[in-house]
Amino acid sequence: MLARFHLTPARLVVLSCFSLAVVLWWWVWPVSRAHYLADTGTWPEKNHFVREADCLYAVLRTRPITDTGPAIVRGLVERRPVGYYNGRKGEHSWRFSKIPRHERAYYLAEQLWRDAHEPTARQALVSALPALLHVAQNSSQRNLVIHTLKYAWNPAAVTDLLRIASDPNEDIETQAAALSLLLRRDDTRRHVPAAIEIIHRGGATDWARRSLRRELSPIQRKLYLFDTIISGAQIELLPPDDLSQLVQVGMAILRELPDSDLAGGYSVARLLGHMVNAPDDFAPDQRDYKIKKGGGLKETFYRDTVKNALAWQPSSIVTPISSPAH
Repeated sequence: MLARFHLTPARLVVLSCFSLAVVLWWWVWPVSRAHYLADTGTWPEKNHFVREADCLYAVLRTRPITDTGPAIVRGLVERRPVGYYNGRKGEHSWRFSKIPRHERAYYLAEQLWRDAHEPTARQALVSALPALLHVAQNSSQRNLVIHTLKYAWNPAAVTDLLRIASDPNEDIETQAAALSLLLRRDDTRRHVPAAIEIIHRGGATDWARRSLRRELSPIQRKLYLFDTIISGAQIELLPPDDLSQLVQVGMAILRELPDSDLAGGYSVARLLGHMVNAPDDFAPDQRDYKIKKGGGLKETFYRDTVKNALAWQPSSIVTPISSPAH
């Protein structure tokens, strides 16, 4: 028979110390550390255990996005994982046990950024975006904020967007994103010269290296930039001279395409067709290009779309597209 356990004073001291250690380890330490990291804004650069990430989320979610935003943007950009884990419904992604500690900051930032887009928090995010754009530390961070401004617009961001668009040392992809947003949201006419200059300058983009795993040729870069910058512009607000100038730039790019790569200009050809109000935006009848087995369209459809654009004869004045009726 086991000896009866006696709670002697010495054992009581040991048990109390053990209980205190558990409380400190599970509650006091992670909560205190969470407040410290939130106050200093250094949590994206740290590696986190699950319990610590839980405490950080509880602390950060109650704070205004104006305070937490810069760190959230850093976490989303600088701590992006190589792979991606989709958390189970109702469970935060950082709680997955197989996620490395250094990746938990990204999933924490992602959830906080998602919370900031909720309807109840959206206005606070809109108000904070100009300041977030101003303090962004690199092109990747600025790209993230510019992308968010597309659907959470704040006119106060125009000053920094103009600065980014005109900075010759800025990454050309970020300049293109800034110009595209200005053409969409600001006075389109004042930004046409800068848009044409960026398109002509071209340049190797980070997007090209990430997405295509290869360097784009100069003509491919121009096609990408024209499509990126002009596709969101308020074309209907442009005077005929500016619209004509943009159309001429796009047509000149298409004329640079070698015959073997005409299909690569399809998106720009369709965009130009929209700009000049061409029937079906220069696209031929799809029924003539159907692939019988497997569906889809033959490559000649895309090539012929570009050929139709190149065969287009402009009138003396290009008529802007009229604004849709409201």
